[in-house]
Amino acid sequence: PLGALLVHEARFDSLARPAAQARAAALFQRACDAKVAAGCVRYGRALAAGAGVPPDAPRAVQLAEGACAANEVAGCADQGTLLVRG
Repeated sequence: PLGALLVHEARFDSLARPAAQARAAALFQRACDAKVAAGCVRYGRALAAGAGVPPDAPRAVQLAEGACAANEVAGCADQGTLLVRG
């Protein structure tokens, strides 16, 4: 899952097609379910933006918090950003 995560991460921000965003979000979720903290960060970002999945800010904060607790620095940054945005 990590290889697929990295490939989709590189293209995620520029994906315009909803089906492609949904596929990327599904891969991020799969990586997160496999306890890959970086996958949780990316899946949380998808949830926060509603990119390929319905928006879910509270879940995005939870995922960022968990990634931060797993020493994924991007999770800590995202947690702070999401909390400030409300």
